[in-house]
Amino acid sequence: MASNNFLDNLMTIPALYRVKTSKNGEIAAFTWKNVHENLDVFYLNLSKVMAPVALTNTPEATFLVSFYPNSQAVIVGEDKSRNERVRLFRVNLEDPEKMVALTEEDPKFFIRGGEVHPNEKWLI
Repeated sequence: MASNNFLDNLMTIPALYRVKTSKNGEIAAFTWKNVHENLDVFYLNLSKVMAPVALTNTPEATFLVSFYPNSQAVIVGEDKSRNERVRLFRVNLEDPEKMVALTEEDPKFFIRGGEVHPNEKWLI
């Protein structure tokens, strides 16, 4: 008889989601499941041998949305309590785990996606 732990163990295998490459082609960012407490965003510099760097480390489901035009920051979405009321944040690659809010907390609408205009003044 198979052990009940097998399925539990299978469900905890790390998985990558939403892999994106920066506009300049030098950075890969992705959402990584089962590495931290919940979903979090990591990046790699493709021109260096390095371990993935955690850009977020939250108890909430936090996922990659897009890169900033200058390739020095990403937009991440955070689904607080899995209520689907996503809040968007900017995270600079040089300042990981510091999430700067771009949208309000628990909006009355559902945000899907998000891009920054090349002038970096508008969130679309």
